[in-house]
Amino acid sequence: PPAYKYNKINKLSRTITPSALSCAIFLALNTTAYALPNNEASCDINGNCSPDLGDIIDVNSALAPPLESGGTGTKSVTGNKVTVDNSPATGISIVLGAFHNAKEVSNNTVTINGGVIDGVIGGFSENDTAKENTVTINGGTVGAVMGGISISGTAKENSVTINGGTVGDVMGGSGRRGTAKENSVTINGGTINGNIIGSESSEGAGNNTIIINGGTILSELVSGGYNIYGSDSINNTLTINGSPKFGEKTILLGGIDEEGTADSTTGNTLNLHTTDLKVKNIAHFENLRFFVQEDTPKDSTFLTLSTDKDTDITGTKIGVGVEGNTSLLKDGDKLVLIKKEQGELKTDATLTNTVTGMQGIAVKYVFELEKQDNQTLIAKAKSGFNSSSGSGGSTAGTVHPQTKSLLESGLAGLNFINNGADLVDSAMTQLTPDDGIKTFGAIRGGKYRTETGSHIDVKGTNLLVGVGRQAGQFQFGTYVEAGFGSYDSENDIKDTTVTAEGDTKYYGIGATLKQAFNRFFVEGGLRLGHSQTTYNSDDFKGSTTVATEVKFTTKRAYAGANFGVGYNAQLSDAFTLTPYGKVFYTYLSNEQQHIEGSLFKFDSVRSLRTQLGAKMQYQLSDKTKLYSTLAWENEAKGKATGTVLGLDMPSPSLKGNTGIVEFGVTFTPSQNLSINLGATGNFGKRRGASANALISYGF
Repeated sequence: PPAYKYNKINKLSRTITPSALSCAIFLALNTTAYALPNNEASCDINGNCSPDLGDIIDVNSALAPPLESGGTGTKSVTGNKVTVDNSPATGISIVLGAFHNAKEVSNNTVTINGGVIDGVIGGFSENDTAKENTVTINGGTVGAVMGGISISGTAKENSVTINGGTVGDVMGGSGRRGTAKENSVTINGGTINGNIIGSESSEGAGNNTIIINGGTILSELVSGGYNIYGSDSINNTLTINGSPKFGEKTILLGGIDEEGTADSTTGNTLNLHTTDLKVKNIAHFENLRFFVQEDTPKDSTFLTLSTDKDTDITGTKIGVGVEGNTSLLKDGDKLVLIKKEQGELKTDATLTNTVTGMQGIAVKYVFELEKQDNQTLIAKAKSGFNSSSGSGGSTAGTVHPQTKSLLESGLAGLNFINNGADLVDSAMTQLTPDDGIKTFGAIRGGKYRTETGSHIDVKGTNLLVGVGRQAGQFQFGTYVEAGFGSYDSENDIKDTTVTAEGDTKYYGIGATLKQAFNRFFVEGGLRLGHSQTTYNSDDFKGSTTVATEVKFTTKRAYAGANFGVGYNAQLSDAFTLTPYGKVFYTYLSNEQQHIEGSLFKFDSVRSLRTQLGAKMQYQLSDKTKLYSTLAWENEAKGKATGTVLGLDMPSPSLKGNTGIVEFGVTFTPSQNLSINLGATGNFGKRRGASANALISYGF
């Protein structure tokens, strides 16, 4: 390969201005040749590089002559990988995933495990887009880090992760004369001596994310965005978890406008998931969110500010969330949100007296905001959330009514299993009473809406195949059954609407028997099986204003039994009327799920249905019989109950009355073969229609 020119950059960025980093790197790339004969490069633990990296690592040009500024590479500017375990004794000036002056540079990866390096860049496009480039620092000493740079284009979706080592400035992305958006920085460990910036741009630096989970942060500035020439820096998010340590000069900012003429506040959010944080000051956040953990003691202080200047959070929206699955705040418990050591904390003249806090998606709290003095803002948990369902007890929290939707997944599964019981009953009723062994198969498809205080729509197909025997007036049958369906539900709540959908299926075995005493008969059956139901919704309110997506799958056992009596009244040679009474019982076992940090316990569900009706049959010919049924059904149970964090959830129910109308025809082409086709409509509590078919063959 060609020789490398040496152009060491000392102190790549040592000023507060973040743009100094990209300026220094751009200068270096315009005055230094760069070439590398491979699109994968590494330096081992002894500092030996393969190939000989010289001063700048660039995996772009592969065996080409040295490229000067303005040249064009012939090799890939996407998907390159660089790993550095150590550096040569002289150190490395810049580690660069890829560069091109006119093409998009994307999906390049740089990993630093050790060594002394002035600068690391995931990807650099001079006049096009730099996106989805990744830098990971696990160790070593690095002067400055950037995920991606574009001078005249867009830098987006680039990321930097610091797990260890000592690092200067950190920036997710830079769009010098263009835009920079959706870049991210994650700090898990190490020491940061420079500034942390989500992205910088002269045309807007927004929608960037900084997550700090640990490490020592000695930065003067930690900002979601930085605008160089007066453009907006908005919709950025800074989240702090764990136990990071901040320096005495650190200021947390949502955005920075260098000229002071643009918007650097709108949509910017500070999320604090930990307490005992201390920084110099905060500014330019529209939203401040404080999340109480399960191990957070009352009277904890989230954020202490050391500046002797006033801190102004006038107009800021303050939210309090609760995370964890064991602890609950009690009525009157106090949390210190912000405490200033010097200067005044300026807030709105009239504070909103209640702030809604959520523990996951389950328990809703009401917090009263209060300035304890001119330096301290507190939130006090108070009872008073008024809901017609759910319970609060001695705690300050109440189960949010939206959790009712979760229990409806169990009712959807139960409803579908009950449809299977109806198919079994219909199939056994239609079997011809001739002596001998009979094989049979039945299928039903339909859609039903059940009112539960809201509603559940269930549709699907139920199947069964079995074998039975008729001996005189005694009939016995065994079968295997299955069902495959889907459902959706909708809950209109005071402050939200929760829609959900999912799939439900079951499979099992069963047995039936029927004993006739001339025209009077008794019948019964048992069934056992397994049910699985999925749940999906993205409408839940959580501890942030962003809708929370909830997904889970329940696996539950079911058991059923039925008993009935009837009388076959022969009104004429062709016409038979059969009044009957039947009872159907179904049991669905309990289940539990961890959802959004809270343990939900779904109790077992029981259905007890009573049917009173009459079936009319008319023998149209030797081979054709018509029939119809009119019945009333009462569901006496069908209530789904559960708890979350020991508090009762609002309970949906299938309880109510339903009317049933059925019509059908039975064909008997031969003595051994019987074919039945029918349709059923329901009205009342459960509304809908279904069609079914039965084929039986006797031996």
